[in-house]
Amino acid sequence: MLNKFIKLIQKNFKLLIRSKASALIVILGPLLVILLLGFAFDNTNTYALNIGIYSSNVNEIVNSFIDKLSEKQFNVVKTNTETDCVQRIKEGALHTCVIFPNDFSIVGENRNNEVTFYVDYSRINMVYLILETLTNKISLRSKEISMELTNTLLTSLEETRKEVFSKKPLLSKLISDNKQISSNIQSITTDLSSLDLNVNIEEFNMPELKAKILESDKEEALSSITSARSKVSAAMALATSLSGGDEVVSDLNSAYSSLTNAKSLLESGANNTGELMQMIELSYNKIIETSDKLQLASKTRTDANTLLLTIKTNIDESLSSLESIQEAFNKIDNSVGSVQISGADEVVSPIKTNIKAVTSETTHLNLLFPSLIVLVIMFVSILLATTLVMMEKHSPAYFRNFISPVSDFWFVISIYFTNMVLVLIQIIIIIGISIVFFSPNLITTILEASVSLVLITTIFTVIGMLIGYLFNSEETGTLGAISIGSLFLLLSNLIIPLESVPESFRVYLSYNPFVIAEDMLKKVLVYGQPLETLSKQVFYLIGISLAIFFLIILINVIRRRNLLKGWGSLTPGSTKFALIPSFLKFRKKSIIEKVEEKEDKEKNKYFSVEHIEKAKKNVKEASFFKYL
Repeated sequence: MLNKFIKLIQKNFKLLIRSKASALIVILGPLLVILLLGFAFDNTNTYALNIGIYSSNVNEIVNSFIDKLSEKQFNVVKTNTETDCVQRIKEGALHTCVIFPNDFSIVGENRNNEVTFYVDYSRINMVYLILETLTNKISLRSKEISMELTNTLLTSLEETRKEVFSKKPLLSKLISDNKQISSNIQSITTDLSSLDLNVNIEEFNMPELKAKILESDKEEALSSITSARSKVSAAMALATSLSGGDEVVSDLNSAYSSLTNAKSLLESGANNTGELMQMIELSYNKIIETSDKLQLASKTRTDANTLLLTIKTNIDESLSSLESIQEAFNKIDNSVGSVQISGADEVVSPIKTNIKAVTSETTHLNLLFPSLIVLVIMFVSILLATTLVMMEKHSPAYFRNFISPVSDFWFVISIYFTNMVLVLIQIIIIIGISIVFFSPNLITTILEASVSLVLITTIFTVIGMLIGYLFNSEETGTLGAISIGSLFLLLSNLIIPLESVPESFRVYLSYNPFVIAEDMLKKVLVYGQPLETLSKQVFYLIGISLAIFFLIILINVIRRRNLLKGWGSLTPGSTKFALIPSFLKFRKKSIIEKVEEKEDKEKNKYFSVEHIEKAKKNVKEASFFKYL
């Protein structure tokens, strides 16, 4: 039993390798896919991103951000307006836009530190990578700015500390000088308080003296006493103030002289002269006592003036120290004032970001819908077209079609339209369900999208037909169709962004029909762009489709010639002879009879006389029929 099982496996392998094309496509197909994927993605390159920058007022801070974004993988492009930058994202020229406000600043009460990012959320496999990368760049620069602001604060604090430290001796000296000033003032106060400047005018007994003198010599006594009273009054006035103390002493001496004269006059006077002299002597002593007090006051004033000069000197020095401290405070104020930080958030988060989408708010399905539609169209069109061609080639009516007067062009066109009708029916069903249940907004762009869908279906249909005409067996054709479709899918933006592919390889991948079709349909359905703006993609799809179509016609012509040539070299013992379809294995006469019968019955319906004669000639000249 095991031996039979092994024999069956060997039989399957023999069937597989009997056709070289089948063996090659089975073995080399997956290898080719993996090889191309390896060339494309086997690298550690970072994503090559095109970043648009717009700022109406470029300053030093904006330039620092541009320099930071220009590092490594970013290609920074400056745009003229914000609208132009967003439009370039829709066109696919840019991946994101960074918009700086007009008065961009990171410090101050009226600061405007919000940076706006425009991103394309339809690039689901890349948009969050872009945001993460940009956020990291902005965060890195934000940390640098935060570090600079912190250093500025620390520098200002250090300068303040140095200034305060340098002025501490002045403060100590001010304290010492003020203590000395306070002590001197206290001493002056004590000295001035101890002065006895109270002079009792009644102690001079002038009224009594006047009365006594009037009894003897009223006129002269009156004159002397009047002069004495005047001088004493002057002395009393001067005694009440420290200023002009020397003059007070002089006036008191004059009063003393006047009283002496009065004494002389009174000695030669009346009987009460002794008593009068005693009274005058007493007045004289009081005046002397007053003079002594005033002299002591004068000395005290002199000492006070000396102390006041010392105090003035100390005050001048203190004033100079205060001016120096004021200058230091002004310097500290300027240093602190130069730090334009009005809050802790400026240091912690100097940059704020705002992320906006280039399209209106929509669901993930709406963003993925163009890619999903193109994916369905690609696989269905390629596989269905390949299957239709294979069915045609292996149909029992293949020889009849071969010798029919219908040109290859119409056979190819018929397969194309058959495939188009089937695929478009599926697309209509899918879009109808999407409009009803998921996205009613699709109906607004259905006209523009219908033209795009026809072009997309066309290019994948002719690619599938080309695969069908290149391979002989249905199995290898199907495998080839799946391999080509998988290659288109894997080398597109749907799974892995093409930005990770090296530049030299990415240029060629940009012509991938799946990439072109996805980009065109996304611009129509998601961005609502008119088809006139997509002329490049339209002409590309039309041109490639026509080129493949004419290549299919050429392959058919070559196959027809090779088929007739191959039939002429067949012998009954050859392997190829055994593979001739059974419908050909009847005698030449029978074939001619069938053709003539067809001529009689259907010549007016399908064939002209010229075509019938040509078919007869082809059958008669086919040398392999001599063995049948």
